Amino acid sequence: MPGPDDADEERGDHLGRWLAEQRVDQAAAERRREGWMRRIAAEEGTLAGVLVDLAEREGPVVVHVTTGRRHRGVIRTVGGDFIGLCTEADQSLLVRIDAIASVRPEPAAAPSIGRRALHVEVTLGDVLGDLVGDRPRVFAVTSDGAGIGGTLRSVGRDLLVVRPDSGLGWIYLGLAAVAEVVLT
Repeated sequence: MPGPDDADEERGDHLGRWLAEQRVDQAAAERRREGWMRRIAAEEGTLAGVLVDLAEREGPVVVHVTTGRRHRGVIRTVGGDFIGLCTEADQSLLVRIDAIASVRPEPAAAPSIGRRALHVEVTLGDVLGDLVGDRPRVFAVTSDGAGIGGTLRSVGRDLLVVRPDSGLGWIYLGLAAVAEVVLT
C-alpha cells in the first residue's frame, strides 16, 4: 500500500517533469525569437551597410562589377555613391556602388548583415573633382564595359572630361555611366 512519502515523491516527479518541459518550451521560444530578430535585421540590411562593415574590418575582398570586371583588394573608403578600393596591385580604384554586382570577403570572415545607415554625402564626382588639379592619369570603365584611358581634365555636375593618352581631342563621359575609375 502506498504511503504518504510515495505521494510526495510522485508530486515531486510530476513537478520536476513540468519544470523540465517549461525550460524546453522557453528555450525553443527564445531560439524562435532570436531567429526572428536575425531575420528582421537581415531584411533591413543594405549593400552600403555591408560595405561599411567590410571597410572597418580592413580584410581582403573581391568586388565583382556589373561590367564583368573583378577586383581584389581592401575597401578603404565608402562614400555616398562609391567605394574606394586599394587593389592587390596597389592601385586606387573607385567603384560606383550601383555598379557592384557582388562583394565576397575571405571565406573565414564573419558574416555581415549590413544594417547600418550610411551618412556620407561625398560622391564619386566630388572625389574626382578634387583630383582635377593634380591632372591624374585615369582609366575609366563605363557601365557598358568600355575603357577610356587618359588624363582627368575636369568634372562637372554630371560630366567627366578625359584627355586621351594620344593627346588628340577630348572624351566626355556621363558621370552616371562611369562604373569604375582606376587612378594610375
